[in-house]
Amino acid sequence: MSAGAAAAAALAEAIGTAQRRQVWRSDGRAHLAVHDLAGGRAAAQAIRQRDGVHAVRVDPVLHRLIIQFEPEVLEFEELCTILDEHDPAPAHRHEAEDGPGYPRSVRTDAVSLALTSAGMTAALAARVVRLPLLPAAAAAAVTLVDQQPHLRGAFEKALGPARTQLAVAAGNAVALGLGGGLASLAVEAGQRVSSLQAGRERQAAFAAREADLCDHDRPVADQEPARAPRPKPLPPDAVDRLADRAAVAVLPTAGILGVVTGSLNAVAQTVLIGTPKAARAAREVFADALTVRLSRRGVGGGHPDATRRRVRGTTGVHAT
Repeated sequence: MSAGAAAAAALAEAIGTAQRRQVWRSDGRAHLAVHDLAGGRAAAQAIRQRDGVHAVRVDPVLHRLIIQFEPEVLEFEELCTILDEHDPAPAHRHEAEDGPGYPRSVRTDAVSLALTSAGMTAALAARVVRLPLLPAAAAAAVTLVDQQPHLRGAFEKALGPARTQLAVAAGNAVALGLGGGLASLAVEAGQRVSSLQAGRERQAAFAAREADLCDHDRPVADQEPARAPRPKPLPPDAVDRLADRAAVAVLPTAGILGVVTGSLNAVAQTVLIGTPKAARAAREVFADALTVRLSRRGVGGGHPDATRRRVRGTTGVHAT
């Protein structure tokens, strides 16, 4: 995964997942993520003094500066510069916080799809030209990180969700592409297309309702609301439980098989066969389809992970 992680870091710099401030803008309206509310309020005061600014406020709930301005009079880059002066980025590097309207998740999905497509091209070329294929162990290692919740969670904690997704996509493109795994890459490409479509629909829903949801006449909290920590971790859903149980059964079996046969390829094939990739893909596609339907009804546009958290539940309560 080291090569995949390095590629993901480079891609993150290119598409903006490593940037320290998320932004959204459209037709004279802009949202800029705020690191520190005091610095954001100071920047808001400075921006109010500029010509071409109609309204500006800090939303402490979303941690963003919401600005209505005239692009012909005041450039968007100047707004970013003013905010950077009053609200500098933290000294340590980190993955920028995601949120409603921000384009990071869509860009990440687009690059992931491009990587998967490149892997499919490589796999097809390897079959046609009959190139020597990579051993299955490389694909098994990437599959474990991608499908095992605890391993993926560790990577997401260290790298961030977007960089982890890019690292997995790059790793799969190399391991499966040069290993001849055309069918696996085709399934992954279908999932990437579904995720990208959901992201674009969610972006469109946010853009359509942003002026109403974030209107400057709407009341907003004065202070950031207190966020109590979860009393317990988010419980695993059926797919995560299946992955955990499969790991308990498959990994010891693969280890015993490796000792008996002395074949690393047999170990890798056991891991690949025993990993429930189809279950996770089905959950992701279902969440994407739900996101598309909700967004087209004007309900979507929220946090990119909101629907995925929603489908993990077993009971829903709807207030009327």
